[in-house]
Amino acid sequence: MRIDKKVFEKVSGDEKVESPGMKYRHYAPATKCKLIYSKDEKKQIEALNKFLKGKDNIVVLCFEEHKKKILIRDENKISIGSKENLEEIAQKIYSSLRYADSKNANLIVIEGVEAKGLGIAIMNRLIRTCEYDFINV
Repeated sequence: MRIDKKVFEKVSGDEKVESPGMKYRHYAPATKCKLIYSKDEKKQIEALNKFLKGKDNIVVLCFEEHKKKILIRDENKISIGSKENLEEIAQKIYSSLRYADSKNANLIVIEGVEAKGLGIAIMNRLIRTCEYDFINV
């Protein structure tokens, strides 16, 4: 299977792409978003907690398994499902973003998934939702 290199890159307005979804921003909450991802689960949680330290009024979209490891108030954590179930994450991501947006936070931080299989589509949408504002550890 061939995957266009522009799936995860910013595309200029006049550049031709294979699909409109590669060029335009997908569901975009009013609240600014940041994506944090690492292939190493421990590093991802550490990077997330380091980023959150000293910041206020942030909502985190996280894996169910990580909720207790993220060092902010429970009411500011929204589960996007199990890290082992990409179908669940794909189904919940937009409703979770809408819910997070309704909390009037200063920022929504999102845990990323590995970009393979269904994870490619999820990360493509999240990167565009975050307007390419992401940390890859």
